[in-house]
Amino acid sequence: MSPQMRPQGNLHCTPYALPLLLLILLSELWIFLHAASTAHAEKMSDETEAVKLLSLLEIPSQIPEKLMLALNAGINASLWSYNYQVADGRKIKIILPSTANKNITQIINSTLTKHNDLLAVLGPLGDHNTLNALPILDKNSLVAFAPFTVSAQVRVWDPYLYFLRPEPNAELLTLIRYALNYLRVRRLGFMYLKNFISGYVEYRRATKVISQLGYSLCGVFAVKKSTSNIDNENFNKEWETFAQTRPQAVIVFGAPIKDTEKFIMRMLTDKRTAGAYLLGPFAVQQTLLRVWREAVNAGVPFVRGQVITTGTNPLAKDTQYAAIKRFQTVMGKYLKESGQTIFNDTQHFLNNDEDGEMMVSGWISGEVLMQAMNTREWLKDRASFVKSLFNQRRYLIDDLVIGE
Repeated sequence: MSPQMRPQGNLHCTPYALPLLLLILLSELWIFLHAASTAHAEKMSDETEAVKLLSLLEIPSQIPEKLMLALNAGINASLWSYNYQVADGRKIKIILPSTANKNITQIINSTLTKHNDLLAVLGPLGDHNTLNALPILDKNSLVAFAPFTVSAQVRVWDPYLYFLRPEPNAELLTLIRYALNYLRVRRLGFMYLKNFISGYVEYRRATKVISQLGYSLCGVFAVKKSTSNIDNENFNKEWETFAQTRPQAVIVFGAPIKDTEKFIMRMLTDKRTAGAYLLGPFAVQQTLLRVWREAVNAGVPFVRGQVITTGTNPLAKDTQYAAIKRFQTVMGKYLKESGQTIFNDTQHFLNNDEDGEMMVSGWISGEVLMQAMNTREWLKDRASFVKSLFNQRRYLIDDLVIGE
């Protein structure tokens, strides 16, 4: 007998194999459908369960853009180091408004319409933006987390403004104490702008504090903020009166605008005031330093320690703090590995003191935010989150303490 022939190269199915083949095909189809369904469900779940935050940090304000970018980078570095993920595993979704819309009320309204489960907003930056946002924040029980403001007028108690930076009055008291107790000057002057949101309140506060110490201001320079061109006639008249008082130190509570720049340059170039110390809060730090550099480059003698400003957080190089050592590691990795395109130098925070200081400020805000969101119960709605923030919260960032 010849051996049994077997088919070669063609599919051959015996009748008893058909049910098995059908079962395999149906199983594969079920697996495919289940995988697709699961992926869709996970996508829907991620969208629903995400912790949503609206960023108002890029809306134009009186804060210079370069400092805004540095602050943003600091916050992003902190969140990136946690993979944008809160303690219970949910993702953080940062909603960025359209750059075309500059109206902060419209931005918040439109975002709430699309995302009624919005938890909080980051920022805003600037006094006017914060004041303009306050009514709609209150109306929707929406908290502004870490708004960045410079005026004492904005630092009012409101459950929907959660500040993390020291208030301007604290900076003012620090400058007064430094001038009188450390520099030991007898003639202390003050500068502010009359029709600007910040300055006048601080001036009144300074007058009161100094009088309680048995002193008085030797002179006050106050002009209206220019809307376009500086009123040179009025400026010069005020300047002559002020310069005659021969101040030994001046506290500058102006604004980062041309009027303040002109005043600082006059202080440094007029022989009657050129030797005086210039003291200012963080709000005018960049302006003070920049104009001082310009004056020195133009021939004004450099005097070490002549310009003094307050800071509201440690500098990026201040490694006496364990927190700053960790900041340097996180910030360096973020600038190098995150894919950000704003800063080319991965050590920018060490090579630019002003930007570095703002990056630290933003990083601290991000660290506090992550701790504030570390319990699922607090994230179930906006009311719960706000209540948790003001429930005697205390945040430890290595050896830095925020709160209480």
